[in-house]
Amino acid sequence: MKSVTLGILCIVFIAAAVRGISVEDCPLTISRDVYLQVFQEYCYEFVLYRDLEFDTAKDDCRSRGGDLVKIFDRATQDFLYKELRETYGQTDEVWIGLTDKNAEDTWEWMDGT
Repeated sequence: MKSVTLGILCIVFIAAAVRGISVEDCPLTISRDVYLQVFQEYCYEFVLYRDLEFDTAKDDCRSRGGDLVKIFDRATQDFLYKELRETYGQTDEVWIGLTDKNAEDTWEWMDGT
């Protein structure tokens, strides 16, 4: 895999049973700023203000109790795309939890799925 630096999307799982969470329910390790968004039961940090290599991006998310984002469904995909484009004006690529580290051009989520 070639070395590339990109912005990242971190996700923090709060709790499936919790409904109607706000950014105040997100872990305190995440700054309360314009880059923090909540969708369904997840806190999303849009780390677009610095570029990192994939492994550094993954470690950065994990150091704050999260991980690179895994897109579970179309609604999440649409939310992330809309926020990246419309809210943040991001047209460049960003790191998510999809990797081809086990086999070049064979993409899988970091959990192996």
